[in-house]
Amino acid sequence: MAAADVQIPKTHRGVVYDKPGTVSCKVEENLETPEPGPGQVLVKMWHPPLPAPTAAGQVGGHEGVGHIVKMGPGSESSNVKTGDRVGIKWVSSACGACGTFSPLLNMDGDLSRVQKTPFQATLPNSSVALPTAFPTTQFHPKLTLFAFKQDPCLNNRDGLCAKGTISGYYTPGTFQQYTLAPAHYVTPIPEKLDSAAAAPILCGGVTVHSALRQSGCEPGDWVAVIGTFAHVKDSIVFTVRSFLPLDTRDHHTTRTSNLTTAKPPKLTISQKQTGAGGGLGHLAVQIAAKGMGYRVIGIDHSSKRSLVLSLGAEHFIAFDEHTASPEALADAVKGPTSASEGANAVLVLVGSDGAYATATNLLTKGGRLMVVGIPEGSLNPIAGAIPAAMVFKELTIRGVAVGTRLDAIRALEMAERGVVKPNVEVVGLEGLSGVFDRMGKGEVFGRVVVDVEK
Repeated sequence: MAAADVQIPKTHRGVVYDKPGTVSCKVEENLETPEPGPGQVLVKMWHPPLPAPTAAGQVGGHEGVGHIVKMGPGSESSNVKTGDRVGIKWVSSACGACGTFSPLLNMDGDLSRVQKTPFQATLPNSSVALPTAFPTTQFHPKLTLFAFKQDPCLNNRDGLCAKGTISGYYTPGTFQQYTLAPAHYVTPIPEKLDSAAAAPILCGGVTVHSALRQSGCEPGDWVAVIGTFAHVKDSIVFTVRSFLPLDTRDHHTTRTSNLTTAKPPKLTISQKQTGAGGGLGHLAVQIAAKGMGYRVIGIDHSSKRSLVLSLGAEHFIAFDEHTASPEALADAVKGPTSASEGANAVLVLVGSDGAYATATNLLTKGGRLMVVGIPEGSLNPIAGAIPAAMVFKELTIRGVAVGTRLDAIRALEMAERGVVKPNVEVVGLEGLSGVFDRMGKGEVFGRVVVDVEK
């Protein structure tokens, strides 16, 4: 597609949140079409998802798919060009070169242990970048050394970039026909992959791929996918031929109890609850079972049994059939994994204290709890993280904020090969309010994609 063939309007349509803290939104018909700056591209969106609002008038949308209609100055050297179909992720921009520092020692310390270690030196009233090998004979009396402690972008953790931006959070998101994105950070969409199917991968798919990758599991290991014990509103995605998915994690609501009590939260079950068959869950089951060779136990409401098993889960456990105690669910998980006495990893994909309180009981020795869903409200510790159990079973708890560029590429490749098939429903822009109502009633399964051209 040549740049001369593209007619870019001065204004376009989009969805903005008019009441922060609620899902109230309205369609704006005359949003100003931005001009790409240095290193940016202008993307005509096709499909996006529905995140939580942050400020009045903010254009929402965590991720989506569209095609590049204009390149900004200096973006020609990137690996994309006008006409390319690209995806914008939840983390819409990362610097690619950041690192954080921590104090290492003062100059009266022993410098020998930091030889050949990258570091930054801070002098009085100035900051001086020093070479990797710093001669011990060259120093200032008040010099303090800072060793690189974490380098998110340089260590394949670009989702944690301190300079990164989040699409739809204080920066215009993908719920509009045209949006800006950094040329170096958009993700090319595989040629054979439908845009509506690609959109949910760019947030939910990337996140669960990252969680599974970091779980430490090997082919043949048991993975339990759980998202129970809380009323969860599933994901939505958008498009103008623009497909963007709703981030399930932005709509975690109900809490089952206060974890500051001595007893674990009581398990309260309803058909509205979602787990392995939910927005993130249905992607996690497929990626784990079909893409990575793990043996999957899907945990969800009994109404999702056929769905979860059809996605590739080897076993299904209905949490509404194991309400007597947390131990009842743990025993159900240990049944199919009798050789290992539990799952090698458990993914908790919803924001529920009750789910976390139960999850540690499902792990075998050396197992890993992957923390993805974030409970709203007061900040409570994980009730099941008892030090004695953590020590004697050598358990690990690991948080997963989001995936990386590489996670996105690999997850999209799986989708292109048909290994992962997102359950997608496409609706028009005007039907957005109705979708939110259905989400509140637990009537949305999988991901909803909004076509912003409708």
